[in-house]
Amino acid sequence: MALHYLADQGIQLDRNPTNPTELRLGSIVLPPLDANAGSYVGNDARGYQTLIHYRSAQRVARMVTLTEVLAGSVDPSWVKGKVVLVGMTAESIKDLFYTPHSTGQANNQKMPGVVVQAQVVSQILGSALDQKPWPWYWSDAWELGWIAVWGLGGGLVAVMVRSRWGLVVAGFLALLTVGGLSFGLFLQQGWVPVVPAILALVGSLAAVRGTLSLTSTVQTLADTVVMATPAVRVGERYTLERTLGAGGMGDVYLARDTLVGRQVAVKILKANIADQPGLRLRFEREVAVCAALESPNIVQVTDYGVTNQGYPFFVMEYLRGQTLGDLLKKEPQLTAQRAIAIVQQVCEGLRLAHQGVVLKGETTPCKLVHRDLKPDNIFLVPTPLGELIKVLDFGIVKLQTERVTQTGQFVGTSRYAAPEQWQGQADVDQRADIYSLGVIFYEMLSGTDPFGLGTEPTSLARWYVGHVLSPPKPLVAPPALAAVVMRCLAKKPAERFRNVDEL
Repeated sequence: MALHYLADQGIQLDRNPTNPTELRLGSIVLPPLDANAGSYVGNDARGYQTLIHYRSAQRVARMVTLTEVLAGSVDPSWVKGKVVLVGMTAESIKDLFYTPHSTGQANNQKMPGVVVQAQVVSQILGSALDQKPWPWYWSDAWELGWIAVWGLGGGLVAVMVRSRWGLVVAGFLALLTVGGLSFGLFLQQGWVPVVPAILALVGSLAAVRGTLSLTSTVQTLADTVVMATPAVRVGERYTLERTLGAGGMGDVYLARDTLVGRQVAVKILKANIADQPGLRLRFEREVAVCAALESPNIVQVTDYGVTNQGYPFFVMEYLRGQTLGDLLKKEPQLTAQRAIAIVQQVCEGLRLAHQGVVLKGETTPCKLVHRDLKPDNIFLVPTPLGELIKVLDFGIVKLQTERVTQTGQFVGTSRYAAPEQWQGQADVDQRADIYSLGVIFYEMLSGTDPFGLGTEPTSLARWYVGHVLSPPKPLVAPPALAAVVMRCLAKKPAERFRNVDEL
């Protein structure tokens, strides 16, 4: 029907002179489908099939009823010189078909056959007369190239962006770019692979990131094997015996002080970051901070030096006992009395840091914020007089008089970080430690976190929503004690306890 109409306009259907296997209508080429066109895989492409653009869900052309025709209410100009399709639209005729417009339609999901025919006629006429583009797709080679480009892009993002949040933002922007370009091509009638490109992007990003992490782990293990050999000496007086644990910046070993014959803990800066000036200075600052924090509730530093390989190290008292994290794995919920005793001693340890200490080379006291309080950084030492609590790992401590290195940089542990840490605020003070301590307090009393996210691995986005946006769930505890914990967990620092003395 469309071809008869176009014949009157002098437009004929013929072979494409540049490719005899294709048909041409005027200047528009109608590319035939093949077995793997667009998103098809193994399509039956026999005969001459071509893509159709469904232009409208229902009103692709003017529609009139038989009643209007018999009543003479149809304007002759609607019909004269035009293609007229006659058909049934009633559901009882069952001449109804699913089309791309069926998706998301609450009612009238199927399109009457006469409307489907109108879609085809409309497309043919629009392309032949108005030079509107015909739906097209790439060859297999072009599609593979398109997918490969995004796979390469994902790998480059993983290599170039090392921070966790930077990777999330860069990956999100890359996905938006894939979707945006695909949608733009779609508006130009292009049918390009979207899901394979996204899978290539995400898959290569994850694979490269995983490979880099594995390489770092292997390097760390190699360093551990070398450093933990019993014969290895550190400095002039310490012999390493075995590995105790690994942190973000350094590995901790059980060692023997050969001068006095007692066991100590030695923390050595990781080999893969020892040559980075900024991290090395941060490690050295941890030494200065720990040495200045002379409190029975903070692990004590007794010596400092550099290994023969050039790695900075410092020596701490060797603690016998377990971390609060280890305890909570065995006993997820503690008694109120024990939880209060632990929090009181943590406050005693933090008091000195928050009030301020004089660091080596300084003359005025500097107030310190731990910024990474968590059960793994709280050590429980059994003594004849009861449980002694030690606060560990001041590796990311912040001098309250300084600004963070990078505006917007997240520092801390996602499960325990205060809202202002998530938001990258520069003026993080002692009330951030009080918030983290509130999360720990809540966990000890309830056996779970304040937002009901549980102990399974949880995305950073969910923790962000919990800490920054969601109110904590009610705590089942004596009202006065629950009120103390909830005040620690206030979103705004001004609504929390001002300091650990007040807590």
